[in-house]
Amino acid sequence: MRKVAALNTATRQYVTAGTTALQEKRYVVAAQAFRKAVDADPADSAAWAGLGVAQEGMRDLPGAEASYRKALELDPANARAHYNLGTLLAARGDRQGIEHLETAVRLDPESRDALFNLAQALAEARDPARAIEVWDRLLKVDPQDPVARFQRARTLASLGRHDEGATEVGAVIAAAPH
Repeated sequence: MRKVAALNTATRQYVTAGTTALQEKRYVVAAQAFRKAVDADPADSAAWAGLGVAQEGMRDLPGAEASYRKALELDPANARAHYNLGTLLAARGDRQGIEHLETAVRLDPESRDALFNLAQALAEARDPARAIEVWDRLLKVDPQDPVARFQRARTLASLGRHDEGATEVGAVIAAAPH
């Protein structure tokens, strides 16, 4: 039992060091810390997800994808890993990205980032009707988000709803500080 407690303490220390390095955008240092964490405890989903973020910051996209997938294998309810993997996959046009972003939103319905990236991915995947639904959900979470409101207006225009889009853009402009 004592060995497990020591292992968990060491793993937490590595994860904390990795998280701090990520906040400072020191991705190589973060990757080293998270690698030590997963070496110490290969079943730590959060450490694998952190390693993925560090790898993504270093532009090691295949490594990041593999780390996010490992995090999800260990903990399918890891909303942040779903978000990160979904964002990574959606950026390259992979429809699985939408599925992971939908799961992230299902696990964390108030996640502004997951809602935003899901709406963007749906719009880019030529599914504007669903994108509008997600923009609307996001605007319930953050009604004053000017970027979301502008993107919603663009999506409305892509549906041929130009008057609604123009009204939305006008509202964004009117609400902007002068």
